[in-house]
Amino acid sequence: MAASVVSTAAEPPPPEQRSGNITVMVSVRRATPADVEFVRAVGFGTWPATYGPLLGDEYVQRGLATWWASDRVLRGITDNTTYLAQVDDNIVGTAVVGRLDGTPMLWKLYVLPAHQKTGAGRALLDAVIAGLDEGADRLWLDHAEGNDNAHGFYERHGFQELFRHQAEDGDREVRMERRLR
Repeated sequence: MAASVVSTAAEPPPPEQRSGNITVMVSVRRATPADVEFVRAVGFGTWPATYGPLLGDEYVQRGLATWWASDRVLRGITDNTTYLAQVDDNIVGTAVVGRLDGTPMLWKLYVLPAHQKTGAGRALLDAVIAGLDEGADRLWLDHAEGNDNAHGFYERHGFQELFRHQAEDGDREVRMERRLR
């Protein structure tokens, strides 16, 4: 499967990212309905490692059943904009952006553990930002409270914490924002 690069930010990262002694070529493309199982594979490959130690196995199983079910992923692709990060012929990450109260909202950004710190997360985020409407002046996201890895990643990429809140499902989350203009 060939991937096309859609990240066109003003200063895109170099396509080659160093990971230890390995040079990695990361490309990003928009997902289509045919990519549902690729997106789900990223979810199932990231959630246990990300949330198991933080929130427990029950949380992971509930989240996989809810947020990564085939119908839910398909809706994410058709109703929002979903991106896939690819290295060689392998899908290594995904990001989903939509809207919340009229503001662009990054619903998901996940990179498989073996491909973290290779530039895949940054490439996905750059594609999300480049794909926003021209007038968008901010991008919001929520992440689980206590997910320090996510918090640090987003801070390094220009996001600031706005507030902490309890989500509809009862989970504690951190709302962050990146000003774009």
